[in-house]
Amino acid sequence: MFSNILIPVDGSKESLAAVKYARMIVEKLGGSITLLYVIPTGPFIDLDCSGMTGFTFSEVGKEPGLVKGLDVFEGFNGDVTVLLEYGHPGMKIVEFSKKQNCSLIVMGRCDMSAVSKVLIGSVSNYVLDHAVCPVLIICNNK
Repeated sequence: MFSNILIPVDGSKESLAAVKYARMIVEKLGGSITLLYVIPTGPFIDLDCSGMTGFTFSEVGKEPGLVKGLDVFEGFNGDVTVLLEYGHPGMKIVEFSKKQNCSLIVMGRCDMSAVSKVLIGSVSNYVLDHAVCPVLIICNNK
């Protein structure tokens, strides 16, 4: 059913909640996991999401957003792939999901101010509007 699950990660608590949820799904249904970290470039940088990290790093293995996501899969017996991209997060997520024929995208949702939504837009809304596979949005309510 969901054999190829994509989880966009950014180091936020919302992203981590999505990673944990996706692990539960894949443990019950099987399949492979891809953690995708997109470093925003140009006008797409949104610093309104507390917890987003990764704008300066030298090694993918040391990127806190990826490390937190990978930590959730400690002891996991399935396939986990980690990828890094640069660009508009929403566009890269959708592009990757199409190219890799993902069967599900599981992602967190950051609360944004009204101004940020108008000026920058929400990554999760962009993915919901443009993805060709099902998208599961995990809300990490306190």
